Amino acid sequence: MKIAKDTLLNSAEEETRFDYGVVGLGKTGRSMVNFLLSQGFSVLGADSCAQSSNVDRFLNQYPDVPTLLGESSFDFLSVCEELIFSPGVDWRSDIFEKVREAKYKIKGDIQIFADYADAPLIGITGTNGKSTVTTMVSLMLKAAGLKVRYGGNLGTPAIELLGGEAPDCYVLELSSFQLDLVENLKLDVACILNVTADHLDRHKTFDCYLKAKKKILENSKCSLVYSGDEPLACFVNRREIKGFSHNVPSKNSYGIRSRDGTLFLGSVSREFLAAEELGLLGDHNYLNSIAALGIVDIFLGSVPDQAIQALKKFRGLPHRGQVIGQKNGVEFIDDSKATNTAAAMASILSIRSSESLILIAGGATKGVSYLEFVEQVISHLRAVVLLGETALEIKQLFAERIECVIANTMSNAVISAMDLARTGDKVLLAPACSSTDMFDDYRHRGLAFQSAVAALGELN
Repeated sequence: MKIAKDTLLNSAEEETRFDYGVVGLGKTGRSMVNFLLSQGFSVLGADSCAQSSNVDRFLNQYPDVPTLLGESSFDFLSVCEELIFSPGVDWRSDIFEKVREAKYKIKGDIQIFADYADAPLIGITGTNGKSTVTTMVSLMLKAAGLKVRYGGNLGTPAIELLGGEAPDCYVLELSSFQLDLVENLKLDVACILNVTADHLDRHKTFDCYLKAKKKILENSKCSLVYSGDEPLACFVNRREIKGFSHNVPSKNSYGIRSRDGTLFLGSVSREFLAAEELGLLGDHNYLNSIAALGIVDIFLGSVPDQAIQALKKFRGLPHRGQVIGQKNGVEFIDDSKATNTAAAMASILSIRSSESLILIAGGATKGVSYLEFVEQVISHLRAVVLLGETALEIKQLFAERIECVIANTMSNAVISAMDLARTGDKVLLAPACSSTDMFDDYRHRGLAFQSAVAALGELN
């Protein structure tokens, strides 16, 4: 049954009602429909797209679930008692004006998950690093002997983590879109890794973006925030909120101490490990590791040696500074997950190759300015290859101060970078932009980069 609109308009049963309407039928929406049906609720699906791969997958998977397709059909959501919006759907957009005016109960997937969760919750958010830290914490807790399930914005949708024997804890990566729709999220440990301007095309202002991020702290038993960000530093020492930073550890913070020329990550009372023992390089990864250590320390009351060993062995996630290989002495690095300027800048600075680094960047805009980014990275680059809808804007900011090429495909971008490169150079994909103008997501973009590099010939 493809569309419910005609059924709702013409049905003799004018009192037909649904317990829930799920808006947005992508991965998260499908997981929510599956869960709600398993709980015995009646469900109506809805999506702004009349045709898409997500809609086709949904219709094939749930042929008996009434479904509203197309923006004009959203007025019929009034037949639902409550609405659940997928993270990718902006519930504040004009197409939902009547929904908002009618003051329907609107929730997100994380709130539904939290209502049913049967174990302690750890929540991690931030502009950058949240997937890495979520994975670090999960591996460390597992190494310490706990049964852990993790997901949310990363990998497995949160609602799919439920079921079967309860774990010892859940570890969730939470996006600003997900946090925007929580009202009473009770976490055992909450963490904000950092906050820099991002997703302003959706949140409109930095203050609105920050407000969404800060919701993770509202009902947490204990929290950890990056005290190096001014908007977050003021929270340290308040209501069981601790900090972490590059600074020397103090009573209420985790940090880095230098001793005999070696950097140690730790708390005021313990050095957990030397920075050089980590499998990841770069100041941003030192901060990610400090945050992970702090979360585990807060949750368990200490950091077991097994957890520290797990952190030492961690080598990062795909498309996050992943070395693909070398061709004719030129090294290719995939950091497709650097979807904003702060992440791209951290990636560039971690390589520290100002005379031999060629950057591939560009993509879909997020409504932010790239001027500061360009000014801060230009001295670290020898050349830039740009693609996507922001290519011309970013090229104009470089203003002929550096060799800059625009490519129309990822394959051409890699070929152009190889033409510019010399033996010993590094080619880094760190887009500083979203991927949605040319790709499904950052993974798709990263795989396209890797395929283009592979097409150059045998790597070593």
